[in-house]
Amino acid sequence: MDMPTSTNIPLRVSGSAGPSDIPSSIGAEYIEDLIAESHKTANDEQPKQWAVGDDAINLQELKQLHTFLSQTTRPSWHARLPSNLGEAKHGKLKADQYRSSVEFDVPVAIAQLWTIGRREDDEQAQRQRKLVDATLLLATAIRWATSYLTSELHAVNYMKYLTTYLNILKDLYPNIVWRPNHHAALHIGPCLLLFGPMHGWWMFVFERVIGMLGRMNTNFKLGKLGL
Repeated sequence: MDMPTSTNIPLRVSGSAGPSDIPSSIGAEYIEDLIAESHKTANDEQPKQWAVGDDAINLQELKQLHTFLSQTTRPSWHARLPSNLGEAKHGKLKADQYRSSVEFDVPVAIAQLWTIGRREDDEQAQRQRKLVDATLLLATAIRWATSYLTSELHAVNYMKYLTTYLNILKDLYPNIVWRPNHHAALHIGPCLLLFGPMHGWWMFVFERVIGMLGRMNTNFKLGKLGL
């Protein structure tokens, strides 16, 4: 399969759109212009400087999230998350736990926290609904990207949901500047066409090897093992 080289998925810097509003052809040529436009827009004056932390869940909602996690039944292949997710006590999450949390646990939890019983005319509730939409779009994009099968349909749908997710972020935080992770994520669609299913080239296996090496007893001499 030939990889498309045309640039047909513009990432808008304002407004909102559904996944069906984005053309199906994918390519990598537009990414540098996208990053440059984001930096330019971030430097423009905005009526209110919204920051990502402004929409964080509060302590009461965090306790409710812990309750949801304890009551959730998940497939055996999903990594179980710490019961105190969001607290420093559980330490650093593993990569598979991050994936599981974004793909399933967190979207389900915040959808219950931020959509049930909220007034439609409340500004905070409207922002939280957009955040729920963005989180569900990201979760859907991850599902398309990490399927055990891949095709042009998988790559196109991944790019559709990811770019719509980024559009909502830009609506909520007009001054946000895209990070290297955002940039790298936009290359995953073309990589699915070039290299096949992500399970064949993602970094989980290398992280496990790094963990094994870190636990290995050594004598701190290069090229020698302290067995």
